[in-house]
Amino acid sequence: VDDLARRLRTVRDATPAAALPAAPDIAGLERALAAHPTNFQTALDLAATYLSLGQSNRAFEILDGIVKHPQADAGAVLAVAQAYVTLGNYPRLETTLERLVQLSPTQPEAWYDLAAMKAILQKTAEAIPALRRALELSDARLKTDPKQRNLRDELRKDPRFQHLRQNPAFQSLLETPPP
Repeated sequence: VDDLARRLRTVRDATPAAALPAAPDIAGLERALAAHPTNFQTALDLAATYLSLGQSNRAFEILDGIVKHPQADAGAVLAVAQAYVTLGNYPRLETTLERLVQLSPTQPEAWYDLAAMKAILQKTAEAIPALRRALELSDARLKTDPKQRNLRDELRKDPRFQHLRQNPAFQSLLETPPP
């Protein structure tokens, strides 16, 4: 996953000539993916190759295919989310995070990131319930392991929620003490 993010940043920041790999084996990767459609690392590699060649539409098809694949696990979907963060594609990131919370419904960070994305996209009515769920899960986790990340504390300083700060429902979440 880190390698994919690094490669995507390189593609994004590189000049067109520098972004081209020596001799990408797109046909080989396509064959490998067709033979093993649940090999999500191959799919990620193929998407990165297409991005390096400036073929973003094909790369997005592959990344979206991972998210929609019924056998994709949370790790594969998280890798796609990280790719979309790197690429700055927030609409696709939102869809990917929605899938991530389906796969990992008890992970507070997944809900928190979904709420943040909804807030960035100014979808307040959708951000508040996701944020509420993130805080409930974080609070429950802290009861059993106080050394875990406290999302309620992070929320107070997270700039992604800036435009929600005056919202009464948001303020209520901040005022709600952990149970």
